[in-house]
Amino acid sequence: MGVIRLHAKRVTQLFGAIVISAATIALPATTASAHAEFTDGPYEVAIGFGTEPAYVGFPNSVEVIVHDKTTKEGIETAADTLNATVAFGSAQPTAVSLEENFHEDSGGSPGDYRGAFFPTQPGKYTIHVQGKIGKTPIDKTFSSSSTTFDEVQSPSTLEYPTRNPTISELAGRVEQQGPRLEAAAASAHDAADSAKTLGIIGIVIGALGLIVAVVAIVTRPGRRVT
Repeated sequence: MGVIRLHAKRVTQLFGAIVISAATIALPATTASAHAEFTDGPYEVAIGFGTEPAYVGFPNSVEVIVHDKTTKEGIETAADTLNATVAFGSAQPTAVSLEENFHEDSGGSPGDYRGAFFPTQPGKYTIHVQGKIGKTPIDKTFSSSSTTFDEVQSPSTLEYPTRNPTISELAGRVEQQGPRLEAAAASAHDAADSAKTLGIIGIVIGALGLIVAVVAIVTRPGRRVT
């Protein structure tokens, strides 16, 4: 039964890997169009998704953009001093590692930091960023809204002519089939045990029959025993 769960998990993981590969080709990263923006000390900061619109099943990132308020130049020293987490509903928030994204060919620029994650449910997400920029402490939390960044959407809004199930939907179907598969495995296991038991009984009966035959031959009248 444990083997069945493991096999189902591997199927889901394999499908996820295929989707990630396809997403990397189909949807190249672009600078997000909507961010939560604020000024703290001498810095202007924008927080949102690295790729928007954000879709379930496609790789994305938490994006933090930091500029000097006066010069408008990107701040390139915040990767090791800022921490970010992303949360969804009642799920445990997960930490993302902010990395420099300063190259224009990847859609970035000086002061642009990305923390990769993979959204698996549509809806409202919350981003929390804390730490320091220079000597200025930062502790901000923003959720998806019309004034910050968009909610994660289901890719079904774009699919045509047929809608394919998402990873979460496939995982749900596998989970629903779990009890049936386990029952089938238990039945097969019981049948195997029964067959094994019958086989052992047959061997014992055969051995007893052989012993009876040998005794009958040895003790039959007129046979000389040495």
